Amino acid sequence: MFCPNCGKEVKSYTGICETCGTNVAQNPTGSANAGGGAEPPKKAGGNKKLLIILPIVAAVAVAVVVGILNAAAISNAIKKATLSPEAYCQYVLQKNFAESNATAELYDTFFYQRLQNRGNESSSGEIALQLSDDAVDWLEDKSGSDLEAFADLRLNYDQQIKDDQAALELKLNSGKNSIVSGELIFDMEEKAVYGIVPQINKDYAKIDLESVLDADELEELETVLAAADKMVESYPDPKTVREMQERYFNAIITELDDVKESSEKLTVDGIKQSFTVLTIRLDEDQLSRMMTSLCEEVAGDDALKDTVIAMVDSLNITGEDMDGEEIWEEIKEGLENFADEAEDLDLQGAEYEIELYVSGKGKIQGIRFNFEDGDSDASGSVYFAYVTKGNAIAMEGSIEYGYAGNSEEVTFSGNGTLSMGKLNADMQISGPTDLDFRLENLDLAGVKKGHIGGDLVIELKQFKSALSSIGLKDLKDQALTVRLDVSDKSGLFEISLSEDKDVFVSFSISGKRGSAGKIDIPADSKCVEITDEEEMQEYVDDCDLEELTDTLEDMGLDDLAYAVTSTASNAGSTMNYINNSKVAADTQLADSVHTAVLTGMMDPEIVNRKEYNEDYAALMTPVDITQYTGTEEENVILWGAAQILGVEDLHELSDMLKSSGATGRIFVTITAPNRVEVVLEGTDDGHGSEITIY
Repeated sequence: MFCPNCGKEVKSYTGICETCGTNVAQNPTGSANAGGGAEPPKKAGGNKKLLIILPIVAAVAVAVVVGILNAAAISNAIKKATLSPEAYCQYVLQKNFAESNATAELYDTFFYQRLQNRGNESSSGEIALQLSDDAVDWLEDKSGSDLEAFADLRLNYDQQIKDDQAALELKLNSGKNSIVSGELIFDMEEKAVYGIVPQINKDYAKIDLESVLDADELEELETVLAAADKMVESYPDPKTVREMQERYFNAIITELDDVKESSEKLTVDGIKQSFTVLTIRLDEDQLSRMMTSLCEEVAGDDALKDTVIAMVDSLNITGEDMDGEEIWEEIKEGLENFADEAEDLDLQGAEYEIELYVSGKGKIQGIRFNFEDGDSDASGSVYFAYVTKGNAIAMEGSIEYGYAGNSEEVTFSGNGTLSMGKLNADMQISGPTDLDFRLENLDLAGVKKGHIGGDLVIELKQFKSALSSIGLKDLKDQALTVRLDVSDKSGLFEISLSEDKDVFVSFSISGKRGSAGKIDIPADSKCVEITDEEEMQEYVDDCDLEELTDTLEDMGLDDLAYAVTSTASNAGSTMNYINNSKVAADTQLADSVHTAVLTGMMDPEIVNRKEYNEDYAALMTPVDITQYTGTEEENVILWGAAQILGVEDLHELSDMLKSSGATGRIFVTITAPNRVEVVLEGTDDGHGSEITIY
């Protein structure tokens, strides 16, 4: 029971309110409720206040929600109202650059991440060609060949890179049939390369790099790999790349000082949208200041300076002797010279103008670039814009070029939907050649996350006449689809022909990447060690092509089976070729030494030297010239030869020898007036004799 006077609960059995003393039992307003007590009194005017407060709260809530949803519009309106056209233009450009530029994200996804994982990375995938039964029949009719083997042809690859090891495995399959496979393993720690094609030889060929390459070549290879690792460390991270881009962009646009502001309403395919149009005029003075500002910003960029110096230092590992600080100073000097030249920029009567179509939220939805060259009477424009209403989007654009009163124009338009960052639209291009196509699920929002994806679809019926003229009219009902779906971990590129979603033919390249697994190095018991061309020939002779050629013949590929047999018969020449190349290089070196010594013998300045006769006599018996430094005091003839060869020390000639067996000693003998013999000790000219030049 509640007191009708003060509203307090009455607990006393007497019926008297202990708070205010009211006799509740005698008060007619204290009627019994369902619980046996009186209801608490309602304050007068309570409902009336509630009716006033609720609309106010609702209005405030709506205003907050609308404000959140239109924050960009409100912010843009304030900027537009308070800034000059030039300052507003700079604000719009900076805002759109920050929101739309995805260069740093793409750099991170497709370049930087991969470099950072270079010592622990795997990649796998396949290249596939798939033909429907109808496609096989059609192609066989056109070619007259049996193409059943190509109905489902796949080349699978699996690559692993782990520290100083790398492995590549390839498998070629036709449907469920394995045609051929192969594996190649590099182990730089053990200085060995392993290779196997199990269909022709069950043993791995183990090539000892130290026997195939001389010590200098091997050291050079290791040095290049070390330099590559060092170079990777010098690349800037994505955050630094983005900051550098923003600084350079801002350095350009802060020089804008000739901007006109106007309004325009665009109507494209029935969709209307109002825009603020910012017209930027670019004259000689404007462009000059923009280029100068950019040069100054780049020249003063410490992040770029650090990157350049680090890259130069990584190259020094290979034996280069470059100073990163000096090279950076040369770059700065070049930028300063360019800036000086920009001050005298002469456009020779050309005029440039850019129009930006800015939405109410400050988003650039259109751009028009106009140019006119007064001297050559050439002019043109490039234009693109889009309008939106809800999820609906419509686009239009053109490219126009004119010269001496004649002009050509290509226009394009499209309409569709833009939902959740994905564009679906029908597009048309009109000009010298017309083209209709569709964009399906083009992931515009994904670009900022390092994802590129979408389909381009072209109906071939629009090329009916052209297809008929080249004998392909049967394809007129097909649709050509180009699909791209690439992210940081996987990728797909596919081209296909289909009719009513039934695939006629498709070609695709797909792959994925991740962390490398363990690379299994073959045990010595499974290997045949190869150190020279003779052992290579023995390995090739032990290969059995029967299994492979039988497989190819069973698939109807007789010509390919014959080609494999013919190619394999020449495989033994691989090591021969390598060795012959080294012999050729050493022969050329011997010829250069021969020419240099002869020239030194006949040089009047050297001939007239008092020590000439004595030094001439010293060379009438075989002399290892690599024991000489090439100074005048040792032998004036060899000093002259060293000048001609371009070496500071004749010891360097030893390091230039390539062929196996070379001891590094080069013997020179004057055998007669104007006749010199040069012999490279330990070499083999391919006929069992040392390389000798007379």
